[in-house]
Parts: sequence; structure tokens; C-alpha cells
Amino acid sequence: MELRFDKYEGIGNDFLVVEAADPATLGSEQAVRLCDRHFGVGGDGVLLVVPSSVAGARARMIVLNADGSRPEMCGNGLRCVALHLVRAAGETQAEFDVETDAGLRHCSVRLDGPSGWITTGLGQAVPGGPWSADWSQQRVDFHRVSMGNPHTITFREPVTSEQLDDLGPLVSSCF
Repeated sequence: MELRFDKYEGIGNDFLVVEAADPATLGSEQAVRLCDRHFGVGGDGVLLVVPSSVAGARARMIVLNADGSRPEMCGNGLRCVALHLVRAAGETQAEFDVETDAGLRHCSVRLDGPSGWITTGLGQAVPGGPWSADWSQQRVDFHRVSMGNPHTITFREPVTSEQLDDLGPLVSSCF
């Protein structure tokens, strides 16, 4: 299968952006293979851009994570898709909506040569309640919140990258 894609990066997340006429063009198994950093192209996920089923939306974004899972939304991914759509249309400025599995999300793009500004509406946060865990010989309190995909927030001193690698799997288990 031949597949055309562009690779984008948004605040440290890298994605393969694939435009297709049909959402069935690419499935979870193909996304896992493409995102493999040793045997594929490598990426945090595939952003499938297909025609929207909602009147007035410019496109629909389907997110396929590197593990094949499908979250409702990805803020960094939405910024990449918005930039891709504007560049593909040859525009330098645009405002439009993109359909996601979490609903319509508004995008505003203003390009100035190779740089520019991309602003997206992420919708209303949905609180998921508190959660606590023992980590590194201390109790850490978190607040769960969904923006179309699960997040946790804690108000504490910053952690190092090494500590984050240790803490990440623990936090992921709370969902």
C-alpha cells in the first residue's frame, strides 16, 4: 500500500499527518507499524485528516496513537492538522472548525513566512476527580481532567525527566 504523509511536530509531539477520503484508509495496526521508531517512520501518532460529516467544518481529525489506541482529541495534534490544512490550501491566514471525536474544535492560523501562530479551542475540561499515589517515598495528590483524552495535574515542584519516566506509568494506571 502506498501512503502519502507529512510529518509535523507540535511542542515535542511528532505526528504523521495523512489526508484520506475515507476514515477506513488507515487502521490501528497500520498506525502502530508506522509509528515504530525502529522499523517504521516513527511518531507519537497518526493524524488522519478526512472529510467532515459536520456542515461547516473544514475537515475531520482522527487520532491514532502510537500504540493503536484512539483518543477523542489531541491538542498538539489539532495544531499540526490546522497548520497542515492552511499550508495545503496555500493560505497565510484562516479561521475554521475541525471535527474531532470530542466535537468541533475552532482553529485560527496566521503564518508569517516559515513561522506563525496556531491557536485552537480545546473545549471545556471535564473534571475526573482527585487521585493519590505513593511515589518516591511520598504521597502525591493529583486531579484528573479530560480534554478529550485523559490528563492528570499536580501542584508540586517540577520533576526531572528521569522522575517523569518513573512517574508516568503510575499515573497512567489511574485511568
